[in-house]
Amino acid sequence: MNKKNKFAHKILQHLENHYHSGKWFNRQNLQINKKIFSKIELKKILGISNDNKICVIFTHIFDDATFFYGKDLFESYEDWLKNIIYKIKELNNINWIIKVHPANMLKSNYSLEEKLLDRIIKIIPNHIKIVRPNTPINTFSFFGSIDYGLTVRGTVGCELACYGIPVITAGNGRYSGEGFTIDPKSKEEFYKYIENLGKIEKLNKHKINLAQVYTYGSLVCRSIKMHGINIKYTPEQFIKNNLIKVPKDQDDLMSKYDISKFISWVKNDIKYDLIELNENEISKNI
Repeated sequence: MNKKNKFAHKILQHLENHYHSGKWFNRQNLQINKKIFSKIELKKILGISNDNKICVIFTHIFDDATFFYGKDLFESYEDWLKNIIYKIKELNNINWIIKVHPANMLKSNYSLEEKLLDRIIKIIPNHIKIVRPNTPINTFSFFGSIDYGLTVRGTVGCELACYGIPVITAGNGRYSGEGFTIDPKSKEEFYKYIENLGKIEKLNKHKINLAQVYTYGSLVCRSIKMHGINIKYTPEQFIKNNLIKVPKDQDDLMSKYDISKFISWVKNDIKYDLIELNENEISKNI
């Protein structure tokens, strides 16, 4: 196995392990007690009996920092989802899966996304499936089963691209413009991609490599294990309990690896992000 293949294997293994173990965004425990299904199993669960291509629409929490990362094509995450639904109602050549964001389990038993879906889709067409937050399906099940992904700027966009899955964004920020996603510049361009989705091919090796390098840098190297401040909760505890633990002794706090690393980063006015970086490993794979 050459160096590039080893690097690709490392990031793919990292993603798979975290979804398998339920550690991905584990402070929220969003993948706990969820199962990874094969494509055959997934299609059976969702009631998909044809061989049409599959696209998952990864929704955003409507009030989750909508304008934080950059400029959007649509007025809000709600407006984005609503207009997609209106568009795909008649596009029955694709199996559309609307995956409601799992973090809604922390906020409500009936999310704003679900209220919107139930309001504008009175009778769900056979080519549209809805996956609700309390689904038993682990998100990683989609990585080996789908052909396309839609998100405004969700983390799943760079993850899917690591597996060669084309992702259409609807706003800049984070990984848009890095060369491995489709980033429409207008609503009209966005709709054209949606209407002709089946013609879009899987990502080539170069774009997959760009995605893997970016994802390794942003999700692995920037994930610094917290020792000084501990945050842990379950969906049931989120509202009721304050589970943020900070050492009471200041000297003890300052001695923690993550705190001391952050202080050093600030004091030295370092121009790049706070990361755990093996520079040789990255540079050999760009």
